[in-house]
Amino acid sequence: MKIKGLDHIVFIVDSLQDAAGAWQGTLGLAVGEQLESESLQGVLGLLPVGAPEAGSGFIELAQPRGSEGPLAGMLAERGQGMLSLSIEVDDIDAAVAELKNKGVGIADVEQGPLPDSRVARFAPGATHGVRLQLIERAPNG
Repeated sequence: MKIKGLDHIVFIVDSLQDAAGAWQGTLGLAVGEQLESESLQGVLGLLPVGAPEAGSGFIELAQPRGSEGPLAGMLAERGQGMLSLSIEVDDIDAAVAELKNKGVGIADVEQGPLPDSRVARFAPGATHGVRLQLIERAPNG
Protein backbone atom coordinates (compact mmCIF):
# COMPACT_ATOMS: atom_id res chain seq x y z
CA MET A 1 0.00 0.00 0.00
CA LYS A 2 1.39 3.37 -0.99
CA ILE A 3 0.24 6.26 1.21
CA LYS A 4 0.47 9.57 -0.62
CA GLY A 5 -0.23 11.73 2.44
CA LEU A 6 -2.84 13.31 4.65
CA ASP A 7 -5.62 14.40 2.30
CA HIS A 8 -7.98 16.26 4.61
CA ILE A 9 -9.47 16.62 8.08
CA VAL A 10 -13.23 17.02 8.50
CA PHE A 11 -14.86 19.16 11.17
CA ILE A 12 -18.62 19.06 11.59
CA VAL A 13 -20.15 22.46 12.32
CA ASP A 14 -23.63 23.84 12.86
CA SER A 15 -22.89 26.99 10.82
CA LEU A 16 -20.48 26.94 7.89
CA GLN A 17 -20.50 30.73 7.73
CA ASP A 18 -19.61 31.16 11.43
CA ALA A 19 -16.99 28.42 11.38
CA ALA A 20 -15.38 29.74 8.18
CA GLY A 21 -15.19 33.20 9.73
CA ALA A 22 -13.49 31.78 12.82
CA TRP A 23 -10.90 29.85 10.79
CA GLN A 24 -10.17 32.90 8.66
CA GLY A 25 -10.00 35.26 11.63
CA THR A 26 -7.80 32.92 13.67
CA LEU A 27 -5.46 31.35 11.11
CA GLY A 28 -6.11 33.29 7.92
CA LEU A 29 -7.52 30.19 6.20
CA ALA A 30 -10.39 30.99 3.84
CA VAL A 31 -12.94 28.73 2.17
CA GLY A 32 -11.59 28.19 -1.33
CA GLU A 33 -14.44 26.04 -2.59
CA GLN A 34 -17.93 25.23 -1.37
CA LEU A 35 -19.70 22.03 -2.42
CA GLU A 36 -23.11 20.48 -1.94
CA SER A 37 -23.03 16.83 -0.86
CA GLU A 38 -26.16 14.87 -1.67
CA SER A 39 -24.89 11.73 0.05
CA LEU A 40 -24.18 13.59 3.31
CA GLN A 41 -27.09 16.01 2.87
CA GLY A 42 -24.88 18.94 3.67
CA VAL A 43 -22.69 21.79 2.54
CA LEU A 44 -18.91 21.38 2.56
CA GLY A 45 -16.48 24.28 2.80
CA LEU A 46 -12.92 23.41 1.74
CA LEU A 47 -10.08 25.44 3.27
CA PRO A 48 -6.72 24.84 1.55
CA VAL A 49 -3.77 24.50 3.91
CA GLY A 50 -0.47 25.41 2.25
CA ALA A 51 0.29 25.39 -1.45
CA PRO A 52 -2.02 23.09 -3.47
CA GLU A 53 0.70 22.51 -6.08
CA ALA A 54 2.85 21.07 -3.29
CA GLY A 55 0.16 18.49 -2.53
CA SER A 56 -0.93 20.14 0.71
CA GLY A 57 -4.15 18.92 2.21
CA PHE A 58 -7.18 20.86 3.30
CA ILE A 59 -9.65 21.31 6.12
CA GLU A 60 -13.26 20.48 5.35
CA LEU A 61 -16.04 22.17 7.30
CA ALA A 62 -19.23 20.11 7.00
CA GLN A 63 -22.62 21.62 7.81
CA PRO A 64 -25.90 19.69 7.63
CA ARG A 65 -28.52 21.21 5.31
CA GLY A 66 -31.33 20.54 7.75
CA SER A 67 -32.33 18.34 10.65
CA GLU A 68 -32.30 15.09 8.64
CA GLY A 69 -29.49 13.12 7.01
CA PRO A 70 -26.08 11.70 7.93
CA LEU A 71 -24.41 14.98 8.92
CA ALA A 72 -27.40 16.11 10.97
CA GLY A 73 -27.38 12.79 12.83
CA MET A 74 -23.65 13.00 13.55
CA LEU A 75 -23.94 16.62 14.71
CA ALA A 76 -26.83 15.73 17.04
CA GLU A 77 -24.95 12.71 18.42
CA ARG A 78 -21.43 14.13 18.74
CA GLY A 79 -21.75 17.92 18.63
CA GLN A 80 -19.37 20.17 16.74
CA GLY A 81 -15.74 19.20 16.34
CA MET A 82 -13.37 16.93 14.49
CA LEU A 83 -15.22 14.25 12.58
CA SER A 84 -12.62 12.30 10.58
CA LEU A 85 -9.19 12.07 8.97
CA SER A 86 -8.64 11.08 5.35
CA ILE A 87 -5.41 9.44 4.19
CA GLU A 88 -4.79 9.44 0.43
CA VAL A 89 -3.58 6.23 -1.21
CA ASP A 90 -2.58 5.57 -4.81
CA ASP A 91 -4.69 2.39 -5.25
CA ILE A 92 -7.59 2.09 -2.83
CA ASP A 93 -8.72 -1.33 -4.06
CA ALA A 94 -5.27 -2.82 -3.44
CA ALA A 95 -4.98 -1.04 -0.08
CA VAL A 96 -8.34 -2.36 1.15
CA ALA A 97 -7.50 -5.89 -0.02
CA GLU A 98 -4.15 -5.72 1.79
CA LEU A 99 -5.75 -4.45 5.00
CA LYS A 100 -8.54 -7.04 4.93
CA ASN A 101 -5.91 -9.75 4.35
CA LYS A 102 -4.23 -8.54 7.57
CA GLY A 103 -7.56 -8.78 9.42
CA VAL A 104 -8.04 -5.02 9.73
CA GLY A 105 -11.65 -3.88 10.00
CA ILE A 106 -12.33 -1.73 6.95
CA ALA A 107 -15.44 -1.28 4.81
CA ASP A 108 -15.64 -1.89 1.08
CA VAL A 109 -14.75 0.93 -1.30
CA GLU A 110 -17.56 3.33 -2.16
CA GLN A 111 -18.03 6.61 -4.00
CA GLY A 112 -16.79 9.48 -1.83
CA PRO A 113 -18.72 12.66 -1.05
CA LEU A 114 -16.06 14.79 -2.75
CA PRO A 115 -15.95 14.92 -6.56
CA ASP A 116 -13.87 12.22 -8.27
CA SER A 117 -13.12 10.39 -5.03
CA ARG A 118 -13.53 6.87 -3.68
CA VAL A 119 -13.31 6.08 0.02
CA ALA A 120 -13.10 3.15 2.44
CA ARG A 121 -13.80 3.72 6.12
CA PHE A 122 -12.05 1.90 8.94
CA ALA A 123 -14.09 0.30 11.70
CA PRO A 124 -13.70 2.54 14.79
CA GLY A 125 -12.19 -0.32 16.78
CA ALA A 126 -9.40 -0.73 14.21
CA THR A 127 -8.20 2.84 14.80
CA HIS A 128 -8.80 3.22 18.56
CA GLY A 129 -11.95 5.28 18.05
CA VAL A 130 -10.55 7.67 15.43
CA ARG A 131 -12.85 8.04 12.42
CA LEU A 132 -10.35 7.32 9.66
CA GLN A 133 -10.82 6.68 5.98
CA LEU A 134 -8.68 5.99 2.96
CA ILE A 135 -9.33 8.13 -0.10
CA GLU A 136 -8.30 7.76 -3.73
CA ARG A 137 -8.72 10.64 -6.12
CA ALA A 138 -9.09 10.43 -9.88
CA PRO A 139 -5.97 11.69 -11.68
CA ASN A 140 -7.70 15.02 -12.35
CA GLY A 141 -9.16 15.21 -8.80
